Amino acid sequence: MKESLQNVFIRICAVLLIACVVVSSITAVQIIRVYAEEGGDYPENTIEETVPEPVTEQEVTEPEPERQQEEQSDPFDNYDLTCYTPNVDFGSVYQGTSISDKQIGIVNIGLTTIPLTWEEFDESTAFDVALVKGERDLEPGATTTFSIKPNTNLPAGKYTAKYQFFSLNDYRRHHRAEVLVTMTIKANEPYVSSVDITPGSVSLPTGKSYKFQAAVSGGNGYNEAVVWSIAGQQSTGTTINGDGLLQISSDETSGSFAVIATSVQDSSVTDSAIVTISAVDHYVYVGANPSEGGAVAGGGAVKDGGSCTISASPNNNFNFEGWYEGKALISNARQVTISNIKEDRNIEAVFSRNTCYVRTSVNIGDGGTITDSASVPYGGKITLTAKAKANYSFEGFVENGKTISKASSLELNNITSDRNIQAVFSRDKCNVNVSVYPQDTGKYEGAGTYNKGTKVELRAQAYDGYEFTGWTINSQVVSRDAKYTINEIKSDINVVANFKKKNATTYKLVSGITNAGGSIIPSGDYLVPEGASLTYNMVPQADYNISAVIIDGKNIGAVSSYTFNNIRGGHTITVSFEKKPAPAPQPSSKNSQTAKSATTKKAEPVQKTEYNEKTAAEGAVPEQQIIDAEVPKQDSLEGEEYDEDVYTPADESPTTDGTIVTTGVMAKHNLDEETVKRLIRDDAVYPMLREAFEDGTLQITINNSYAENPQETSEELYYSKPTLLNFERVVAETLSDDEKFAVLTGTPISF
Repeated sequence: MKESLQNVFIRICAVLLIACVVVSSITAVQIIRVYAEEGGDYPENTIEETVPEPVTEQEVTEPEPERQQEEQSDPFDNYDLTCYTPNVDFGSVYQGTSISDKQIGIVNIGLTTIPLTWEEFDESTAFDVALVKGERDLEPGATTTFSIKPNTNLPAGKYTAKYQFFSLNDYRRHHRAEVLVTMTIKANEPYVSSVDITPGSVSLPTGKSYKFQAAVSGGNGYNEAVVWSIAGQQSTGTTINGDGLLQISSDETSGSFAVIATSVQDSSVTDSAIVTISAVDHYVYVGANPSEGGAVAGGGAVKDGGSCTISASPNNNFNFEGWYEGKALISNARQVTISNIKEDRNIEAVFSRNTCYVRTSVNIGDGGTITDSASVPYGGKITLTAKAKANYSFEGFVENGKTISKASSLELNNITSDRNIQAVFSRDKCNVNVSVYPQDTGKYEGAGTYNKGTKVELRAQAYDGYEFTGWTINSQVVSRDAKYTINEIKSDINVVANFKKKNATTYKLVSGITNAGGSIIPSGDYLVPEGASLTYNMVPQADYNISAVIIDGKNIGAVSSYTFNNIRGGHTITVSFEKKPAPAPQPSSKNSQTAKSATTKKAEPVQKTEYNEKTAAEGAVPEQQIIDAEVPKQDSLEGEEYDEDVYTPADESPTTDGTIVTTGVMAKHNLDEETVKRLIRDDAVYPMLREAFEDGTLQITINNSYAENPQETSEELYYSKPTLLNFERVVAETLSDDEKFAVLTGTPISF
């Protein structure tokens, strides 16, 4: 009996042991299957870093036998990417103008080295991105620098593009850096940007006349004429003529009134000056000739027989020649007192320019070199030389957006004003990067570096048990043939060779948009094998936001991307866009009037680039499938089929002020506008302002009229005989935040 019980116990234990082994085996198989399908530790598909010759017609070798693969050191939890300038704005530019590229840095802030790749979403192919510095195998703490080149030869309108940077092995984009690029192209038509009246305020007696001047700024052959008017006067005899000559009637009773200059071309651009009526007998008019030569002070309204003191201070690069009334020299002293005034006087401080400043720059920091900026004698000359670096070509010298010479050496003669010359370079080489998805399912030939404009041929072949499904660029299928040809390579591209298991179950994913205003990438019907993942990106056009994303009929809100993971069935995804709200009206002022003139004209519709195999490599977006469906109320996705899906909430695109920054200290250090403004708020820009002072952008003149000798400040005197000992304090007390920003973006300021 005892032996029988022992046998029964042994049989029971054996059955339990067998059951445990079976359950453990099933569990292990499931873990391995799920992990493999979700992009885990796959062997690395190495992309050669050598520069191969373009592929010639040759046989693709047979797949190698299966072998032990090295572990892929790219765990998702140990890498992360960031970009400290995620919003790149080229501002408002005119068609065909040449503007500098801008650079962005992608930083690996994780703990492991990753193979860096990227995708672009640029429906109008308005921008070109290229790797210019750093490695694609991005080590922890390292930075890879990309340049973004705008294409201004497009129709007028607003353009946007989005770039995503991530690990080559991170198909779900667990960690990614996104960069939004914007630009507004304006038609080449005349425009007026501002009107400025000189002086801005004046005190005058009744019965006198006064001549105002108006300076109109603009471009493209604009009309410099203005219409003069007055407002607030009480006497009908107080008038102003078409030349700005004001006549104040002797019976004028108003204490003050306004003189207004309005642009003839654009009536929304105006400026005004205030006239105050004073009970005086005479007026001493004081001016500078030329106006940019220096500052003058003193003069004004005086009693009969009275006196007044006038003083002059030349700006940098100008000399004071004396006080003149007509052609008569009154005095060579910078400060002089005019006594026994019996009539109106009109006195000018005459200045002569000493030197002119020729500022030089390059459009791409790594593209080449140009002769350094320099001061030259007034009326003198200078020779500029440009030299391209490896993999770049020199395109020409550009001034004010126009090419003035294509020779590598340029001689400027009879220089009588400051000049701003840029050397423009373009890349000669393009990188073709290829990856395999899923990894270790096939191989390719043809990746490498090619001369721009040459033909590129790519070939793919599947390993045993797999079949080739197509080439994709930016998630869009560009060819389903194993041989894919790019007839004329124009920019760096990332191509993916896609494979699947033979006889694998596939599911259809359908994507589209419910209304105009943006794109979803990939677009249309997409077949994916069972267990795969697919990421969709929602990209709004300029002036649009994402309003809703609908997954299988459920609204999950505004998200910028959505990834279906471990796909086990068909899905639909649609996106809806909404127009951004109009900006609030600005307070009435000269600046707001100028801004109004730049925004009142309606932009022409943006012309999308036709999508085909050629333009796909340049970031073009295919025609969007419009799905006629109502947007349901926002809901959450529940159920097992969505448990592993991931998405990124959409952020509204930042508004920009349209500033074009191609020169100055800011461009030199590759800083974006928001960073500079933050540094200004934190009082942390004084080292850069000192650079601006040394290169002549910030011009400071110190003059003590009561000292025996004039005290002027220039770069040379600053170091040899300094008169500006407390640079930071002077700048802090003198320049406004807006003026500091202007200096750092290359606008000369003199005080």
